[in-house]
Amino acid sequence: MLQWLEMMKNSIGLISYISYSDTVKGRVDPFSRERDVLLDDLTTEDFQTLYTHEMNVQGVSANTVIHYHANICRALQYAVKIKLIVANLPDLVESPKKNNYVVSFYNAEELDNSSQ
Repeated sequence: MLQWLEMMKNSIGLISYISYSDTVKGRVDPFSRERDVLLDDLTTEDFQTLYTHEMNVQGVSANTVIHYHANICRALQYAVKIKLIVANLPDLVESPKKNNYVVSFYNAEELDNSSQ
């Protein structure tokens, strides 16, 4: 995944790169090192465990895990393409259900109080 990340560096914007880097270096790489497994040894169960861990232990939202899942799938699709692995296992894993974003607005009283 680090090879994919380096390859992506010059083909995406800075914010996207930072997001991908956070997913790979901050989440997936430590997770696989903790289990002492190489990328091609990770199972669908490992990816599901990662997603559950992120939501239940790290406290990230389902939407964030969906973002991680998309980044992981994209990276591993590249690994399949260059024949580092034979299958993109995260494609077989269910990502969490997306949370609906509920917009809230200040009412007139809250606006009046905030200016004091």
